Amino acid sequence: MDTTNRTTEAPQPATLARPTAPTEAANWPEPRPLETNLRPVEPFRHGLLPSSILSFAQDVAELMQVPLDFPAIASVLTIAGAVNRRAYIVPKVKDTTWKVIPNLYGGIVAPPGFMKTPVMQATTRPLVDIENEWHKEFAAEMDEYETKLADWKAHSPSNGGDKPKPQKPRARRLVVNDGTFEKIHELMRENPAGLLVIRDELAGWLAQLERAGREGERGFFLTCWDGNSPHSLDRIGRGSIRVPATCLSMFGSIQPARFRSYLAGADGVPLADDGMIQRFQLLVWPDVDSRFKWVDRPPNEDARRQFACIIKTMTDLDPNHPLEFHFDSEGQDLFECWVEELEERVRGGQLSPLMAGHLAKYKSLFPSLALLFELADRGAKQVLEGLGGCSTPSRLEVCNQNADRAFSWMSYLESHASRIYSLTGTRDQLAAKQLADKILSGATGTEFTCRDIEHKDWKKLDSAERVRHACLILEKADWLRNVTEKPTDKGGRPSLKYQVNPRVHEMPARDD
Repeated sequence: MDTTNRTTEAPQPATLARPTAPTEAANWPEPRPLETNLRPVEPFRHGLLPSSILSFAQDVAELMQVPLDFPAIASVLTIAGAVNRRAYIVPKVKDTTWKVIPNLYGGIVAPPGFMKTPVMQATTRPLVDIENEWHKEFAAEMDEYETKLADWKAHSPSNGGDKPKPQKPRARRLVVNDGTFEKIHELMRENPAGLLVIRDELAGWLAQLERAGREGERGFFLTCWDGNSPHSLDRIGRGSIRVPATCLSMFGSIQPARFRSYLAGADGVPLADDGMIQRFQLLVWPDVDSRFKWVDRPPNEDARRQFACIIKTMTDLDPNHPLEFHFDSEGQDLFECWVEELEERVRGGQLSPLMAGHLAKYKSLFPSLALLFELADRGAKQVLEGLGGCSTPSRLEVCNQNADRAFSWMSYLESHASRIYSLTGTRDQLAAKQLADKILSGATGTEFTCRDIEHKDWKKLDSAERVRHACLILEKADWLRNVTEKPTDKGGRPSLKYQVNPRVHEMPARDD
């Protein structure tokens, strides 16, 4: 099956004149699409989501005409951000030292214009609404605090008073969009449950973390993925700030072309092998249907209210007394068998280092997803009400159905990880794609030399070697053919030129 994504976007604007073919198109072979190496992915099946959130995801997908994968992933990540350290699961029966916090990193991979941001906004809206209400409450509490503080100062011990100094109220937060890691660290001290970081463009943020001098920031986000590790910041002028357990969930979107450049280290910076990208376990790149159906109907308000109710139930849980869950007996057997098979694959030496590192982290992903699905079902029924304030709740179990659902997610997510890591092509392939784009825009003309391209100083084509290798790749794909011009009467060496196949302009547009 051909899994290469195709868009229905119009051809290049008319302002760029299509070059005239040096020879008739009939004399040229049909050019072949450049290899994208996109591997097939599993389609998203309805059974992967609990019924408590499936209707909401379907509603968003139909109204926005996007794959169900988009709102499904967004919904799970939103619930993860709402829960964070408010609940955890103990995946073993006797060894209770291993506790999995269900915070998650993930996002959506799709070309521009595929409604990634609107989907993110629709699913995270309940968190934003809750935070807005918290802000109103905080403003009222601050007014009361200022009044009490003024009264305390008027009757302070120096003035003969003995009233205790009023405590400044704490600003509760759920979401961070654009903050320095120092500020996020400070916010976590005030919000021990953790935060959800929403980044509209993940690739740029990831690339920034690769740069020299950002090691501290990178280390911080690596630590926060665990959800249970302490972290201290010591700064002159700001003192020392310690967070006993850092916890973040992260949700964003990525364009395929930018992500390809990041994974290949195309800017001359090799990809750090510290497990950062492998932490984005809920990163999906589904196939997008080229068909579009105009849908204009009222949203499913019942489904949206239920999803908002689930989020509200999660955020009402007390992080100082998190709920402890365990698998039921059937779910426990399933998880143990799956882990044994997973470890054999990870340790077998047959996987790429990136893929092996990615799958190794699935040991915490399975129980995290099972717990989130269980919490969603219970939240929809509001059966968690009151448990958040109990220091010793009765034993809570994740039912076998949600454990089985999490098991099904493992193969689904692995297929997307395999597609994503297939982007780690060579720089020569990236250079060839860049030159192909320039050819399609008419910027190269109908023929050129390697020196012509090198002098244009285009990104990824800024050296003679890269240009030469890019031309060889395009020549093998029948985009170009080389011709040798004889020296003039004045002598010199023969000149090697490349002619552009005029039929490349008849090819469908690429998705990247």
